[in-house]
Amino acid sequence: MDHNEFDALLRDRGWYYDNGWSHDDTYWDCYISDDSASINEYFVILSKKGNGRCLKITKTPSQKQEIWAGPLSSVAEINTLIAFIESQVVQS
Repeated sequence: MDHNEFDALLRDRGWYYDNGWSHDDTYWDCYISDDSASINEYFVILSKKGNGRCLKITKTPSQKQEIWAGPLSSVAEINTLIAFIESQVVQS
């Protein structure tokens, strides 16, 4: 899957490119959910060359926690990550 297909797939699921982030001394492409600006706790998807991370961000108190890491280069892998994030939102 190329970068444009990856962007389109996430955009169709409500995630948008939000520039890049540095995490663990690596620069990642970052994607953020369109509703994250209005809540105290939100998730970001980081992607780099077929690998991914998911961070849980809490605004108050300010915290960043990596909650998922793995391959992120196919539709099935993206669907698995989105389902995982949705399960975390329900638990929060």
